[in-house]
Amino acid sequence: MYRVEQHTADVRLRVSAASFEDLVGEAVAGLNAVLAPLGDPIGSIERRFRVESSAEATLLVDILNELLWHTHAHNEVFGSVHITRLDDFRAEILAEGGVVAGFERDVKAVTYHDLAVSRGPDGTWQTTLVVDV
Repeated sequence: MYRVEQHTADVRLRVSAASFEDLVGEAVAGLNAVLAPLGDPIGSIERRFRVESSAEATLLVDILNELLWHTHAHNEVFGSVHITRLDDFRAEILAEGGVVAGFERDVKAVTYHDLAVSRGPDGTWQTTLVVDV
């Protein structure tokens, strides 16, 4: 016997964009909407980092989780994310943003659960991300 129960600790983000870089940017915007920053960002910060993964889908999640680490550690929110280099499944990232007072919602992680990144017939990139809150 089994029973399916709804779980309230997850949020699903459906994201689409014209390119992989735009998909990352839209996913960051969606993550910011889930976090719900308190107040406008103060100051100007830049974070540069590299991420290496085994596929485009996991690369996307790894980029988001790297940004989420800075969010937790320093109350940073990122309004602009650029892929400055992309080779196979390695990316160099420049993220720009500011510091906020806090967030309405705690996001623990962007998960690999049900993760898929695909391209539609028109070339549009699509993904559904599960965010653990």
